[in-house]
Amino acid sequence: MLSDKSKRASSVFEKNTFQNYTNNKFKDLLTNESSAMEHYLDNIEKAVTKKSDEEAKQLKKQLDQRKISPRTFKKKAS
Repeated sequence: MLSDKSKRASSVFEKNTFQNYTNNKFKDLLTNESSAMEHYLDNIEKAVTKKSDEEAKQLKKQLDQRKISPRTFKKKAS
């Protein structure tokens, strides 16, 4: 029967302690997520750059249409 340890189905925690198991999983997550985090940060950087460019275009358009003064343009563009 299954009363013998060698015949019994072993669980993950009998092979490795829970601490070893969690440490290994945590290390795996950190290595996998570092590239994902870099990708995420790159996307944020692109979004910020795009928004800044759009705001600059909008300010220039408002200046060209004389909706804002040159002084206001200089203050907001800085």
